Formats: sequence, structure tokens, C-alpha cells
Amino acid sequence: MPNRPDHPPLAVRGRFPLVAWLGRNTSTLLDFALHSSPENTHGHATQGSRRPVHVYYAEKQFLKTLPKMAKAAKSPELKQAFETHRDETEGHVERLTKVFEIIGKAPRGKTCDAILGTIEEGKAVIEEYSDSPALDDGLAASAQAVEHYEISGYGTLRAWAD
Repeated sequence: MPNRPDHPPLAVRGRFPLVAWLGRNTSTLLDFALHSSPENTHGHATQGSRRPVHVYYAEKQFLKTLPKMAKAAKSPELKQAFETHRDETEGHVERLTKVFEIIGKAPRGKTCDAILGTIEEGKAVIEEYSDSPALDDGLAASAQAVEHYEISGYGTLRAWAD
């Protein structure tokens, strides 16, 4: 449904859990990864070391994209959500750096076509809907796609850390 002054974007209506979900869950998932060690990864230390590079790459790419999304958003609430999430994403990058230390690797990302494609879709929303009342919902949906990718990655890290 397009945005109207009486109809805030999905992120503000609570249907898009960008800030709420991360504030409640990602810290917990990362804590599992941060408290893991090679001895308690159930044989996933080698296999698992590939997943952090993809999640790290996704977080770094999203960190670059969030200011553009905030600038494009029409709703002040959505702009604020993107700005707040940028700060949270910086914290995620810091935590992932600790994960790399735990697994004995240098913090680095590995190019991931999936996240690049998802971010490109978000850029297309900005270009195609810049004058449309549907822009904010499109931005929220694009950001949610990135978050789902990250949630999957953190879920994997958590499973391997248990």
C-alpha cells in the first residue's frame, strides 16, 4: 500500500522489523559466536570460517548503502530508522571483527553476489520510485531483504557456535 500522511511506511507500522529485530536478536546470535572456540564448534571451525566472511561483507556493503536509503526516504520515521540502523550495523561489524579473532582469521569480506544483487534492487527502487508514494515501502522491503540474508548468516554462526 502506498505511503500517505495517515499511512506510515511498513517499517514504522511494525511490519518491518529492521531495528526491532536486530535490537532484540542479533546481539544474542553474535554472543553465541563470540563465546565459541575451536574446541566447541563441533567440527565447524573450518567450514564455519567461510560464513563470517559473507556476513561481514554483507554488513560492510549495507553500511555503505544505509545513508543512501536514509537520504531517499520520504518518511522522517523511516529516515531515522535507517540512521539508527547504520549505527547498529557499525556495532555488528565490530562484533564480527571479534568473531574473526576467535577463529584466528583476519577480518575481511568475500564478495557475495547475493548481497550485491539485493543491494542493487534497493538502488533500483530509489531510481524507479523516487517520485512515487510507494518509495518508502520499497525501501523498507529492500532493506528487509538484506536483513533476511544477514539473519540467515547469523543463524548459521549461532548453530555452529552451540
